[in-house]
Amino acid sequence: LARHTRTVAYALIHVPADALPDVDRIIPGLALDGSAVVRGTDARLAAHGSIGGSDARQSLNLPFSLAAAGSGTLGPLLLERRDGASAYARATFDWPAKRGAAPKKRPAPPKRGSAAKRVAAKKPAPKKSAKKKSTRR
Repeated sequence: LARHTRTVAYALIHVPADALPDVDRIIPGLALDGSAVVRGTDARLAAHGSIGGSDARQSLNLPFSLAAAGSGTLGPLLLERRDGASAYARATFDWPAKRGAAPKKRPAPPKRGSAAKRVAAKKPAPKKSAKKKSTRR
């Protein structure tokens, strides 16, 4: 009989605000906490969990799920800041097939009176006639 190693592991993490390079530019001063469950047999491990944090200025939530075969989802990521900025994203990936994509969703139309709508509503100026008048007499 072949021997296999079954794994079940739980992880709790805490990441100080300045520990991840470049992350401090997106979520300044926000410490992150997370939890994950990893399980599988031998090297075929699956994981799922969540990473997030909040303070008086902003909040972040990012769930994830990775199957043992290498496919999974990241998100939906939700980042909200008190200054009104926000971000929402979701991605799927499939490492065995070497594919990754955001879900295909039709974007919401621009709000009434927005700059995008005003630009789209402008009509091009009429072209001038190519005929030239003769100046000879």
